[in-house]
Amino acid sequence: MILGSGFCMAIAKKNRALVDDAHHVARYLKPKFLIRDALDEKIIGVYGQAFKLRSGEEFLSANWIEYFELPKLDALKNIVSGMKASKLSVSSKGALAVANIANIKSIGKDRKSKIRVEYRPTQGNKSHSGIFNTLNEDTEMLDLLSREAFSELVQIEKLVMLKPVEF
Repeated sequence: MILGSGFCMAIAKKNRALVDDAHHVARYLKPKFLIRDALDEKIIGVYGQAFKLRSGEEFLSANWIEYFELPKLDALKNIVSGMKASKLSVSSKGALAVANIANIKSIGKDRKSKIRVEYRPTQGNKSHSGIFNTLNEDTEMLDLLSREAFSELVQIEKLVMLKPVEF
């Protein structure tokens, strides 16, 4: 089953189902993974290590944006709210990196890895998803994910000032 595909208005949300390639995910990036301009502190890039699995992890955590069926900015506010509700530490100096799922999978295909994105909700974090089959040993893949797939960055400090939209 692929979530979000078809012409129905409501998105079916079944745990562990694949998320449609046309949809998007956002990955929270701690400040240490952000490359900032030395003069004005604006974010100018992301270190590839932001997409490296930690020991014992089976997938990269991300959040499915279209889960909320809201405009992107409102969905991103809800994602931050959900991360905080699930007791994750979210720094106002961090950022959300946004990517289209088809772009993520294309990078994997070019690197001989069959990447998939599954819906994996957690307590308090309803839009939580997992990006499977990224290759830690392939630093070029990690760099491509950071430069090409997750190229849209939204600073947390700009989102936290706005109240989440009720879903």
